[in-house]
Amino acid sequence: MFLGDRLHFLRDRKQITLRQLTQRSGLSQSFLLRVENGHAVPDLEQIEHLAAALEVPVHQLFCENPPLQNLPDCLSEDDIARLRIMERLNGILNKLP
Repeated sequence: MFLGDRLHFLRDRKQITLRQLTQRSGLSQSFLLRVENGHAVPDLEQIEHLAAALEVPVHQLFCENPPLQNLPDCLSEDDIARLRIMERLNGILNKLP
């Protein structure tokens, strides 16, 4: 499942309209439509906004398996490494004043 498919799936599961996701995430409706249709790829900051707007951990935008140790089944080693870097950066950023 691609990011756009997961985004649409999570939005449907949580019964969030595209307009609501736009308001919650601060991202434009046209951009979100392009992501859901596979014509755009959000950057790290946008991915974090989407996860926060959907109230899910970042990794759930990429696969269904919640625990990090289960990620190899659905993500490549490079993807997992990137997620671990994102988690570390997020931890550092949360400590900043």
